Amino acid sequence: MSTTYIQRAAAAPLAVCALLLSGCVGFTVKPPKPASMPRAESPAPLKVGVVLKKPRFEWQGMGPMNTAYMERHRDRWMFKPMWAQADDVGGKFLRALQASSAFSQVDEVKSLGFNGTGSDDRDLLIDAEFSGKYTQDPAGFGKAFMTGFLLLLPAPFIRYEDAYFAAAELTVYDRSGRLLHKYSERQDVSSSAALFSAGSPGSVSAGIDAAATHLASRLVTAILADRDGYERAMRQAPPAPAPAPRIEPAVALAPEAAPEPAPAPADPVERVKAKADAAHAGLDAEAAKSETPPSSQASVKPQPARRGPLTSAEEAAIDEQVMP
Repeated sequence: MSTTYIQRAAAAPLAVCALLLSGCVGFTVKPPKPASMPRAESPAPLKVGVVLKKPRFEWQGMGPMNTAYMERHRDRWMFKPMWAQADDVGGKFLRALQASSAFSQVDEVKSLGFNGTGSDDRDLLIDAEFSGKYTQDPAGFGKAFMTGFLLLLPAPFIRYEDAYFAAAELTVYDRSGRLLHKYSERQDVSSSAALFSAGSPGSVSAGIDAAATHLASRLVTAILADRDGYERAMRQAPPAPAPAPRIEPAVALAPEAAPEPAPAPADPVERVKAKADAAHAGLDAEAAKSETPPSSQASVKPQPARRGPLTSAEEAAIDEQVMP
């Protein structure tokens, strides 16, 4: 037996193993990720703010792989690439809209901010909600069992079919909060993977990426088709209401009006009598204070002034004024 024949006989099993292993790796995504995104020739003179909410993503796989399990283990190295794509479903739309040159300005805002609460400088406000799901091949467990039972012989011919989808609900408002339009889109994607590529972080991430990118392309295409309608709506829109004026509290209260003094009598005799009455009232008040104990002074009511006959000094003062 020649040496060449022996070498070929030894290389045959290796070739068979290489063929089998080559059929156990690799995956394809349908439809594949788009190579380019839609673009406009020139931007519309509108400023757009986009409110991105955190995507709601679900996981359905073999064994313990479900949404709760993936949430608990999102920091594990094997799940990080998958979560990075799942959390960026809305971000792909925002970046695609910015790169499309559809509007003069597109940026992310934290809230809608109607009526003077933060976003009145935008002409359009988009409230964006995203969701998605990864579903592992329901027959994957049976396929894996048969492949192992037959010593990997059917592995190159068995494919694992996983499913993905990404969905969006967009609501477009003007700066005053008037509803202009709603968009509802969904993109489904499937992947076909071999044994060693099925359910791997790379294949799952590629499927989510393809679904989210297709969804962003469809949304941007729909918005580009409605740009003329948005421009007409902004020209016909009423001006934004001005914010209510702020009412400052009063710094000081108005001072109480002082009691007007009683007018002095015009007659000299009456003036002298008024002075005498005031003197008698002062004497009566002093006497009342001295006679009343301190503990009961607060409850004593003031008595009217006592009027009596004029003294000789008072009569002399009257005579001097009346008959000088």
